[in-house]
Amino acid sequence: MQIAEVIRLGSRYSVAPTVFSFSGALDSSACRCIENDLLGVDGWKKAAAHRYTDENMGYGIYDSAVRDVEIRRITDRAYFDVATLFRDLHSEVQKAYDINFGQLSEMTASFYQKGCHIRAHSDADTIDAARLLTFVLMVSNRAVGGELYFPQFKYTHSFNDGELLMFPAEATHQVSPITSGTRLSIIWFAETEF
Repeated sequence: MQIAEVIRLGSRYSVAPTVFSFSGALDSSACRCIENDLLGVDGWKKAAAHRYTDENMGYGIYDSAVRDVEIRRITDRAYFDVATLFRDLHSEVQKAYDINFGQLSEMTASFYQKGCHIRAHSDADTIDAARLLTFVLMVSNRAVGGELYFPQFKYTHSFNDGELLMFPAEATHQVSPITSGTRLSIIWFAETEF
């Protein structure tokens, strides 16, 4: 399935120090198409509780006290024009942080339902890349709970459908437990190769 929709970055809003939001990055029609497609395919698995590495995401020891969420790689789903996304994000990263990055990681979808959460962590370094920034695109947020909390800023972010959030990968953050409903997001990173 190919969705011709390209993420429209539009206006960038600072919601906390070094945390930026692009509301309406995807319109509601694109959000519904992606949601229906992702939830209609196999390949979802419980995420592992070890450090977040591209090679090992979803493998290792599962510990629901640390990380309770289902994930799915979306390399086989052609949702976005990656070249355009890279160009547009590179431009926004330059304006917001005055840094360059070499590549975007693979995208991973995360599906949360009642009880799902992720304990405080950082997305920074992996075995083969230094993660500079984290991007979270909210496809569908019908959850009570599931807010993204940044303890060092004492800031809690509640997502709207279609919103893209960008923040430094070393920023500690967590996803609060879902008390009801579901949440579907797509996550990727701006990286520099080692």
